[in-house]
Amino acid sequence: RADARRRAERRRELFARYGLDEGVARLFPHELSGGMARRVLLCCALMGNPKLIVADEPTPGLDLDLAVRALADLRAFADGGGGVMLITHDIELALTVADRVAVFRDGTVVEETAVASFADPALLAHPFSRQLWHALPEHDFAVTDTAVERGVPC
Repeated sequence: RADARRRAERRRELFARYGLDEGVARLFPHELSGGMARRVLLCCALMGNPKLIVADEPTPGLDLDLAVRALADLRAFADGGGGVMLITHDIELALTVADRVAVFRDGTVVEETAVASFADPALLAHPFSRQLWHALPEHDFAVTDTAVERGVPC
């Protein structure tokens, strides 16, 4: 009984944190928008005491404020001793919370490195990782000559 009360209170806290009305708890999944469904899934992931959270594209459909809040919560979970595997195409946001980054190309890891390596393309070992660095907005979405020569879109 006390456990059920604690879980209900935790759900209310998380729903409030992610801007979800209490009525959402009574909705079926098909009644949720994409952004609402992502927020509910984040709440579910943070409800219990998991050891690992696999967050596969947790931020699309969320406004920037909610996306930043969600990743901050995942970072806090990791800082508390949990494991988080963040799978995302949003490199900019990932770099703000991750410790390490695995860069995939065509389903294969081409580089696994510390976030600090993304401070300078010279620190990145793989050409594709360097192309990603150049394609970031703060680097003006630059396309390198190598990418153009190889026909690689950036």
